[in-house]
Amino acid sequence: MLMKYLRVWLVVIPTGALLFFGFRNDDLFFQLKKNFTIFGKIYEELATGYVDPVDPEKLLRKGVNEMMRSLDPYTVFFDEADNEDAEMQMRGGLGTIGVAVGMREGKVTVIELLEGYSAADQGIRAGDVITHINDKPTSGQTIRESASLLNGEPGSTLGLRIERQGETEPLNFSLIRKKLELKNVTHAGFVADDTTRGIGYIKLAQFGRDCAREVKEAVLQLKNTNKLKGLVLDLRGNPGGLLDQAIMITSLFVPEGSPIVSTKGRLATSEQLVKSAVPPVLPDTPLTILLDRSSASASEVVSGAIQDLDRGVIVGETSFGKGLVQAVRPLVYNTSMKYTTAKYYTPSGRCIQALNYSDVDEDGEPVAVPDSLRKSFKTKAGRTVKDGKGIDPDLPVKMGTTTELEQALQRRSAFLFFANHFAANQPNIPANFDVTDGVLNDFRQWLSGQKFTYKTKSEKALEKLQAELNKAGYSRSTSQAQALLTQINREKNEDFNRNTPRLKLLLRSAILARYYGPVAQIKAQMVNDPFLTEAEKIIRDPKRYAQTLGKG
Repeated sequence: MLMKYLRVWLVVIPTGALLFFGFRNDDLFFQLKKNFTIFGKIYEELATGYVDPVDPEKLLRKGVNEMMRSLDPYTVFFDEADNEDAEMQMRGGLGTIGVAVGMREGKVTVIELLEGYSAADQGIRAGDVITHINDKPTSGQTIRESASLLNGEPGSTLGLRIERQGETEPLNFSLIRKKLELKNVTHAGFVADDTTRGIGYIKLAQFGRDCAREVKEAVLQLKNTNKLKGLVLDLRGNPGGLLDQAIMITSLFVPEGSPIVSTKGRLATSEQLVKSAVPPVLPDTPLTILLDRSSASASEVVSGAIQDLDRGVIVGETSFGKGLVQAVRPLVYNTSMKYTTAKYYTPSGRCIQALNYSDVDEDGEPVAVPDSLRKSFKTKAGRTVKDGKGIDPDLPVKMGTTTELEQALQRRSAFLFFANHFAANQPNIPANFDVTDGVLNDFRQWLSGQKFTYKTKSEKALEKLQAELNKAGYSRSTSQAQALLTQINREKNEDFNRNTPRLKLLLRSAILARYYGPVAQIKAQMVNDPFLTEAEKIIRDPKRYAQTLGKG
């Protein structure tokens, strides 16, 4: 299981700088001592004198968790068990069979496979249900408990029992755990594998260890073909990671000595300005970066610097808006804490943090920076950019709202399970497989057999109104509401036909991944991709490219 701790990335700050007592502030010191004494006394009294027995560890953990929750979602406490998992993964000592699992219909299900690991090599498939791990039933286990059993020391063996659709008997596997080495670059090559078009493409999934090296190697491989006319760096869905890797990746494209990112916090030692220290590998080739609403943190460091330095065109949606820097502080008894120490700023001086966690609304939710308070800054070429809400694209791509039908299908993992059903009945498909009307109809019939249903927001609102009208005794209005509900159901039945093109794309992606793995899935998603289409257009139009960057 690719556990959450893989995304607990560190920013190195001198240890002494993390001590609150470094402020030499008598009033702060008094407040710390006073409130710590009060907290300790309350904890002691409750743990020893409360009417019912109290678990001291759970009681303290609840207090700590609430304290963390009052700050920001990136400030968290790790107990001993958390630390053991995190440390093993951080030092590269985790042994894995190469599966990511999730809970589907109450069962531990294989969601994704890593190429080059035992599970994929021995034929485990996405959609397989894991019923036993080393003869221990997974029924009743949490995902974390199952993941802990799946992972272990590299070289150790693991037994799995699998239920697979189309197989009448359980399948037993004996697998070998292998040292986890995550691929940050999940795909690199020319768009549509067409060197004549000359559009290079690199998909960067996360900013993990060695990702800058992976990106550099991919860039050089494309460059050395002498066919590269432009590059697309896809950061969609990339949640960020190691800051130093973001700096090194930016340095591949910008002039040596260019400012990339600065950090500022309460302590003077948290203030840093980082510049590119090496000559660029790709200094002039047209560059586009794809962003969506999930692109965050280190993704925004790279795209913010590229935008502010007018080195490339940002295409897509406004990014997530995470401009906070975290550090990990070791504590006592093999525990630790990850907490926010600073904010980072792009070369123009803007902070892209979108939410103010110190200011909450009446529902306790953090307040977004209002448009009226967003400050304007200038890029190197004099273009106007704003702070306070992520990285705004130079060329927005409107994706529209995901339909309620699609959301319901995704919640039920319908595409994954149908791909599993499809493969059980058809052992082979060509690499250029496409979803026909017949396959789509099979999907619809399969959904009917699965008794798939969903309610739209409109239906839920009308049903609530109908209940209120019944209570009030408004029979005529109730019958009108029922008639409207019936009409909504008729229109909802047409949703499948209205969304046929989108459903075919999603099905094609899931089925190809089922047969050919994640790279085939990425290539399938590139077909009719509006983000990629816009990026190609701007690269192929030098005049428009220059004008967009304020250089025309």
